Amino acid sequence: LPLIATPHLANLCAHLIGDGSLRMNNGGGSLRFYGKRGKLLKIAKIYELLFNKKVNLIKRDRPWDKGFKIDFPDTHVAKLFSYLGVPIGDKIICSFKVPIWIINGNQEIKRAFLQGLCDDELEGVQKEKDRPNSWHGLKFKMSKKKELINEHVNFLEQLRDLFEEFDVKTTEVKIAYNQSFKRKDGNISYPAYFRILNRIPNRARFLKEIGFPMELKKQEKLIKSLEKY
Repeated sequence: LPLIATPHLANLCAHLIGDGSLRMNNGGGSLRFYGKRGKLLKIAKIYELLFNKKVNLIKRDRPWDKGFKIDFPDTHVAKLFSYLGVPIGDKIICSFKVPIWIINGNQEIKRAFLQGLCDDELEGVQKEKDRPNSWHGLKFKMSKKKELINEHVNFLEQLRDLFEEFDVKTTEVKIAYNQSFKRKDGNISYPAYFRILNRIPNRARFLKEIGFPMELKKQEKLIKSLEKY
């Protein structure tokens, strides 16, 4: 496979870091993507364009999860994404950084990476209940086990730096120590987060430069939040 840095490759890396996962077991590897049908169809199209391999969506029928997934066994491609900086296994219990080829990439590569992560992990905007013309949201939140929380903060700071390159302003990173969670494996995790600043010019800048290209409902609400301005 030719290792050429492209926006498509950056976008798939982001989705694996976000709602997806990279698995390696007994020498074999697989890639998983989770989400709504519309988003996964777009991810599948990118995958097919990059690797000339057709992937199928699987409907999830769990009572608490009516979405879809892509579960694609492909050891060679899994090893490729690991080489590109995508963490293997449970992302809550391992540390990782923004891949250096993304940081050193051009604006389109950085944009595609941020778009993938925002589609998966950035909370959309919501109307304030008592203030019909006011909106809130755009929180980027991910959890990490407590022993790795400082490394996780560094990752979020890297994302803030990438947003800054598009002149999209963010808040400082905060750790929600009051939202600790004890997992079945005994690890305790905390969420850490930052927000896209909610000021109207900044929200408009985020829409123009990044937005939610695969999450159409989030995109529609973001556009609606700016209609009167």
